Amino acid sequence: MKLSAVIVGMLIIVLSAYVVGSQPTESDADEAVSGYINLSNLIWQQYEEDMTYSSMILNEFVSGNISSMDALTTTSSVFLLSSQTTAAAGQIVPPEGFRDYHHYTLQSQVNLQAYLWNLAKFYETEESQYALQARDNFNTSISYQEKARDVLLGFDAEVVEDEAEYMERIILAT
Repeated sequence: MKLSAVIVGMLIIVLSAYVVGSQPTESDADEAVSGYINLSNLIWQQYEEDMTYSSMILNEFVSGNISSMDALTTTSSVFLLSSQTTAAAGQIVPPEGFRDYHHYTLQSQVNLQAYLWNLAKFYETEESQYALQARDNFNTSISYQEKARDVLLGFDAEVVEDEAEYMERIILAT
């Protein structure tokens, strides 16, 4: 969960590569893409950790191993840390060619936050409407994650003509 600070630090480094008044060179562009990919990887790593941890909290709550107050407290912590990641991701101007990918990445993060918020409200109130909304936010977040992956792999997220090629590209990318 310490990655939020790392993401903000990386963002500062990448942004500082552009000196005001200077003309970006091809090397600067390559550095920007490399820096963006590193930041993106950190964002997705944080995303995976937050999803895993929040799922663990939910499982412990449903199993009766933790109280609603404990679930609320721990989920609120994850929400706060996730908010920092989302805020940092929202400040990034992606390099040319990464705009759709970044949009999907950011939307996945935003829906993760909504998922965590609704989970926290569920633990606080135990009203099922919050659990249902959390489920929808979770599914939407995963959908945006898949779209981001598809865009990064060079596929139209809506149309996949050759499933074998699609699976091969996914395997090669992982």
